[in-house]
Amino acid sequence: MVKSEESAEAKKVMLAKKWDEDKTNPRGWWISEKLDGVRAFFDGKIFYSRQGKKYWAPQWYTKELQELGVALDGELWCGRGFFQKCVSVVRNQSGMSDWSQIRYLVFDAPKFAGGYEKRVQYLNQLPLPDFVKVVGIQRCEGRSHLKRLLAEVEKDGGEGLMIREPRSTYDWKRSSALLKVKSFQDEEAKVVGHKSGKGRLTGMCGGIECVLVNGKRFTVGTGFDDSQRKNPPPLNSVVTVKYQELSDGGIPRFPVFLRIRSDVTWDEVKENAKTKIPFSQIKKVKSTEEQRYSLLWTEVGGKLPSRKGMGNLMEVAKQAKKRKVGTLDLKPAPIEKRPRAEKTVKSKPLGAPKNTARKMCSLFAKQPTNQKKPSSISSSAIPKRQKIASMFAPKPKPPSSHLGRPKTTGVRNRPLVLSSDDDSSDDEQPLSSLFKRKTATQAWNCSACTFRNPIGGSPTTCSMCGTTNRNAIY
Repeated sequence: MVKSEESAEAKKVMLAKKWDEDKTNPRGWWISEKLDGVRAFFDGKIFYSRQGKKYWAPQWYTKELQELGVALDGELWCGRGFFQKCVSVVRNQSGMSDWSQIRYLVFDAPKFAGGYEKRVQYLNQLPLPDFVKVVGIQRCEGRSHLKRLLAEVEKDGGEGLMIREPRSTYDWKRSSALLKVKSFQDEEAKVVGHKSGKGRLTGMCGGIECVLVNGKRFTVGTGFDDSQRKNPPPLNSVVTVKYQELSDGGIPRFPVFLRIRSDVTWDEVKENAKTKIPFSQIKKVKSTEEQRYSLLWTEVGGKLPSRKGMGNLMEVAKQAKKRKVGTLDLKPAPIEKRPRAEKTVKSKPLGAPKNTARKMCSLFAKQPTNQKKPSSISSSAIPKRQKIASMFAPKPKPPSSHLGRPKTTGVRNRPLVLSSDDDSSDDEQPLSSLFKRKTATQAWNCSACTFRNPIGGSPTTCSMCGTTNRNAIY
């Protein structure tokens, strides 16, 4: 795996504090929906996480943003209720994740000088790609307005709201000018284990392992003061925890310890859960397609980055592994449609017959059983048949006294038979010597294919093409 690159600026992005209803009046502040995605800082070339780690976005995804060269702060997002899907795609470095599902929702321009309103106006004037959207905002009319919008968002599967102070600057730290508004769920759980602390918490309790009524186990590591860490809740005791929501597996996300419930037992908690169903046992309703891609005052149904031109991701990953570079930084080649190769049937080569020339000639003259034998053969096919027959004819062995090629007759370049009492074997003699003829008058020519037939065979039927010869030429 390639060593990850880090960014110092990404570690200092502006973070939000929690909204306290009693301390802050939200009237006049700017409201936007809190995104259930992955925070991403774009420095003009590369995406980075809050921890400064590089996200291995493919080149086709960042190309237009790199040409723009503007620092952006936003979230990589693939829909309401799809946080874990988004995480699996964005943090994957194998080269096989599908970034075509990811939209980049921008909510600030960190390096643009001016108040919040001017930065948002600047973002809306940028020529951003279709899959990059600026998060919509609206003025808050008061606490009741904020709570009503929060209930609507959570009903549709959203995570919560964010409020921004008017004319505020971009602070490279956790700021009170940016507040998050969310609802938390309270629920009782049983303590089943303790985890030892590390660093400052060495020698104290780092967290407690809990189990819900439905049997889901999880760890709570926040919400304790030092005295509670020195004397943590005992095993089998009942505690109350709060969490933001449940994961796809039913595990509480971001659980926080609230208090020890010494007034109830675990058996009573399980009995009460039969009448008043806790939040963890309510079946999670999956967002519809319309709810998934809907945000407050934001049109996110734009064109997603096309997979066309991405090429074969498997091939890209293999090439990157060979070159030992970041897999997703490679520019994949476009997909080419290749014609399907036609299947060919290999046939075994025909060998020359070992017995007589009659068998060899009948092999080429044989016709399929479902067709009639032709009465004659076309003139265009005659040279081809002669060529095939000559291919299987054994070459003559020249005599020891003859240094050049054997002499041939003037008709059809047939080898000349020296004598019938030649010492060479049948396999080494020319085709004409197999008929044991002494003179050229012991055979006759076919009137159709001009093949020379031995007198010992049929006097009228050609053994080559099967034509009946009424006037044979001797």
